[in-house]
Amino acid sequence: MKLKNYSLLLFLIFPVLLFAKKVEISTNPSDAEIFVNGKLVGTGSILIDVKNKECITVQIVREGYLAYTKDYCNQKGMPDIPKRDYIQLSLDQSYEASTKSDIANVDVVLKPQKGTIDENWTAALRTITDYFDALEVSDSDVKYLRSAWIVDTFDGFVVRTRLIYRLTRDEPQEYKLKIVSERAPRNTSSRQDERFESWDRVLKKYGTLLEEVNSRISSF
Repeated sequence: MKLKNYSLLLFLIFPVLLFAKKVEISTNPSDAEIFVNGKLVGTGSILIDVKNKECITVQIVREGYLAYTKDYCNQKGMPDIPKRDYIQLSLDQSYEASTKSDIANVDVVLKPQKGTIDENWTAALRTITDYFDALEVSDSDVKYLRSAWIVDTFDGFVVRTRLIYRLTRDEPQEYKLKIVSERAPRNTSSRQDERFESWDRVLKKYGTLLEEVNSRISSF
């Protein structure tokens, strides 16, 4: 009885093993992570089995590069699975144009030691509008401004950036400045808020903004 069951098991498994196909995937950069059906299976290079009548989804991920996704199907009528597949990831242009920043999406406190509120507000405004010439809200009475979004489009992503600046205390003077940095997949409208996520990087063109504002309001 046991022999018959074992023979039946081999009969069922053998066709699957016989017709399984292997693909050796290698990547550049060589430390890119390789996921199969959402599960991390290795980095750089790996040999993968694609069982008979099945499909798998392979995703290659590396920080600073655009993710790559490909399906391999061992099914009739589908493209043949190559024995070897070399994946060259493309550089993420938004990554190249930005720097990781601990001030992204964070309130930074500025405390000028001299100058009146109006003087400091005007000085900061001159610098801010050099970078953000369109202001969505600007209230000189309560000393609050929010710029409109500036949108930059790259190969794989859309980055939108805005600035919020406000007076939080009159005496001693205290201001808070926030650079809001968000990113979404390419072809996203700047108004599709639900597709944007906070990004811990700031475009390099805003790299000296904080220092310039702080310098202006401390120069009196």
